[in-house]
Amino acid sequence: MKPKSLLLYLFFSTLMLGCGGGGGGGDGSNSSVMTYVKTITSFSTTSHPLTSPKLMTFSGTGFLTVADSASVVTFNTASGSVVSNYAVTNPFGVAVKPGSNDVYYTGGSAGNQGVFLNGQPISIPNTGANLYGIAFTTAQDWYVAKVAGSILIYQNTSQGTPVSVPVPGGFPSALVANNGLIYVSLSGAAASILSFNPANTGDANHGFTVLPWGTFDFPNGMAINGDYAYIANAGDLNGDNGYISRVKISDGTKEVFASSSIGVWQTTGVGFCGPSGLAIYDKYLYVSNGTCTNAVNEKQILKIKLP
Repeated sequence: MKPKSLLLYLFFSTLMLGCGGGGGGGDGSNSSVMTYVKTITSFSTTSHPLTSPKLMTFSGTGFLTVADSASVVTFNTASGSVVSNYAVTNPFGVAVKPGSNDVYYTGGSAGNQGVFLNGQPISIPNTGANLYGIAFTTAQDWYVAKVAGSILIYQNTSQGTPVSVPVPGGFPSALVANNGLIYVSLSGAAASILSFNPANTGDANHGFTVLPWGTFDFPNGMAINGDYAYIANAGDLNGDNGYISRVKISDGTKEVFASSSIGVWQTTGVGFCGPSGLAIYDKYLYVSNGTCTNAVNEKQILKIKLP
């Protein structure tokens, strides 16, 4: 055999042996194929222990901002250190202005809350109500959920006179923007998720559509990743039996994405405790846990590996 032919023969023989002759791991499978594991771990907040985390959001630089009991705190996800910490009464919703690290959040005196930016109140008309979720569609247009049952539309050109749009069928809680639409979770048991098109406020339903996703168990925070929406279900009024739903936006197919029995738990306990906030960064879904009867994994942030 000529030297060049011999080298080719040895090369292909080695290649076949490395592939196991097509046998993979000996059981007919290909050992190089990675299996997706829905791993659930904790995100350390020892630099700022949480007492009642609520809605969350991410900036584009990996900063996680969480509304807690009396402050809005931003963590560096790489180190766990605190980037900023703004004191505020009754915070709930948070959003980051697109193209910046400016943190907007709701809070203030009960019954007459406002909006804050990086620790300072924004000059807006008195709301006369509690404010919940907040979301941006552009750097100029932002939206706030009003517990009295409406969405307030703020724009650079009309910040002093926001448009109040009535929400049909319930009280809005969390807001999340995606492709020009605002997704709205309604509070309570057997509650729906709505979409809101700001361009259609003059329609009979004021731009709202009840999505064909079925109902949820005390839903709150939401996050959207590609074709899927994730919804945090508190379970019940006590925060027990909480879970995370995943819905395919195109056809409304719904599943339980993570619960006490779904997912590989690597925390000190198994199960959610009044989950309320969701945010996605670097192929992980972050979940803020509040309180519940059995106190499992309470007052902390969990991370779930995404496909």
